[in-house]
Amino acid sequence: MPENTKPGVVVVHIEAEDCDDGGGLKFSLTTATLYFHLNELSGELRTTKYNLDREKKRQHILEVMVSDSGTPMFNSTSYVTIKVSDVNDNIPSFLNTGGRFSIPELIEFQEDEPDMNENELLQGAGKEDLEDSLKWSDWNTMDGYYKDGWKRLFRVIASDLDEGRNGSLRYKLKFPVSTTVEETRRADEQFTIHATTGEIYTSASGLRSDRTLKFIVEATDNGIPVARRAETVVSLFVKPVNRNPSEPPIIFHSIDHSITLTTKEKPGYIVETIDAEDPDGDALWYEIVSGDPSQYFFINPDSQNLILAKLIPSGSEFSLNISVTDGYNVVFTQVYQKRSL
Repeated sequence: MPENTKPGVVVVHIEAEDCDDGGGLKFSLTTATLYFHLNELSGELRTTKYNLDREKKRQHILEVMVSDSGTPMFNSTSYVTIKVSDVNDNIPSFLNTGGRFSIPELIEFQEDEPDMNENELLQGAGKEDLEDSLKWSDWNTMDGYYKDGWKRLFRVIASDLDEGRNGSLRYKLKFPVSTTVEETRRADEQFTIHATTGEIYTSASGLRSDRTLKFIVEATDNGIPVARRAETVVSLFVKPVNRNPSEPPIIFHSIDHSITLTTKEKPGYIVETIDAEDPDGDALWYEIVSGDPSQYFFINPDSQNLILAKLIPSGSEFSLNISVTDGYNVVFTQVYQKRSL
């Protein structure tokens, strides 16, 4: 039965027979339920005013009893299983929302190029002038991976409680374009997002520190008959990274670090915290470098938290290789994940 089934719809007509004379069979439910009502005389099982919800309960197993009216009274039981099918009744929900996230600067400038950030470029412009001049780009998205010249900055994650195509998401983004500083911006500085992974890319040859990149990201499901969508604002603060020889970061994990996930963990669940510190006090940056080709997990560049991005199939096993860098040194740790059956 679809989860948007109306009240009073017949689910099944239960039939029974008795070889004795007299008839008088009566039906009853021995399983307590608010969602279904059984007519004791006709054997019709109908939905009630309480709505079915696949996201809360995927199936209902009911025990039905039929009794005769003889002396002594005899009865028999059977089971009815109702599987609740999905409808597109949930909107996408973003996992990394609110606040500002940090990303490491990209340095590929010429040595004699002026060190100017966006705040300096806009210095002297009034607040009202800035707001008037700020415009958003058209929606940007890409289906394949750019290779030459494009660099990954961040990954935006949304989830949808629906299943199948109703829960399959596509992303697109907009970024601010200021007409006042357009002539001073680098001509190659563009941004886009991967349609299915949510990874934000830039074509800029470099991004100076102390800049804030702002994006509007939209996630849309592929639901039928109507797709549902949600938007969020993502702010990325570009921070300087260490470029000088220094002591490498220290990771406090054991060599064989294993975690088992169950069916209870949902997208957004913090699977593990990568416990690391830098002897020199430099900022640390984190990345999953291998072991997760289907991207079931993600970690923000400035965060120690390894997060579940989407539900993983039962029995799946992963060996995640995670890098931790201070900008000059890179160290690695392995986290072994498996999903119980």
